Amino acid sequence: MQITKQIQNGVLAVAFTAALLLPLTGLRQIASAAVDTCTWIGGTDSNFTTAANWSCSVDGTAAPEAGDTLQFTQIASTTTTTSLTNDMPLVEFAGIIVDATENTADVTETYSIDAIALVDGASITKVGTTDDNGTAIYSNFNSNGDLSISQAAASVISWWNAFWNIDGTFTLQDNVSGALLSGDFGDVVIGDNADAVVRGSNLGYLMNSITLGTSQLFITMYDENLTPDFDLPITVNGWSTITFNNSQWYTSEWVSDDTNHVVSGTLTLNDNLNVSVANGGSVNFTGTINKNSNI
Repeated sequence: MQITKQIQNGVLAVAFTAALLLPLTGLRQIASAAVDTCTWIGGTDSNFTTAANWSCSVDGTAAPEAGDTLQFTQIASTTTTTSLTNDMPLVEFAGIIVDATENTADVTETYSIDAIALVDGASITKVGTTDDNGTAIYSNFNSNGDLSISQAAASVISWWNAFWNIDGTFTLQDNVSGALLSGDFGDVVIGDNADAVVRGSNLGYLMNSITLGTSQLFITMYDENLTPDFDLPITVNGWSTITFNNSQWYTSEWVSDDTNHVVSGTLTLNDNLNVSVANGGSVNFTGTINKNSNI
């Protein structure tokens, strides 16, 4: 009886070990297979959780899961804004692909999404014919990490309507044009030959710092009556221009500006900087200015 018991324990031990290994292997395979690209096809309702609204490269007709990439393409035959509801707002996606191909000539379908959460290091990518702009997108983009926007991706973002909540570094890559930064950021990096507008709010300029390559930066408020101190550190790594102005953003027009803009943050100059104030205003640098000895 004792020998039998030892053998049974030995058999049980082997069987138990196998039972532990097999499910773990299976879980790893499932996790790998879950990385998918899901294309919005719509037709049922506006909800992300409705499986019939999606065609996924791996899972077929299925709602996207955490770590998947979302793709949007032109479906409408007339220029329109298609409003979508992300009813899984806490699910973080690996990125967004915007297929700008004009399936119907001279038609743009703009997707308005209430909110999208992105993983650290996520990307927004444009595919399709270079000159086409059949699809555009805007949302409340949220990320706990870094996000980088390429020149191509910038062309399919509806910047006037987009709002950003980026905890990490937000990078506009080289040659990005027409970016409007509205929201709450960590550090902002603007690449060479790029331009951007930083729009403040009644809470001020919500970012930790700005680093410029050879860039052009416009600093403004969404309301001409709001002029908080620009107290952020600015680092200039390439010959750049900063223009201060107030603007009535609801009319999308510059307005007369006789404001004394104050910059109290640290300014680090590793290259030359041109500073201008549009329409008669002024700017006063009250913070520390650190200048490279070669400038």
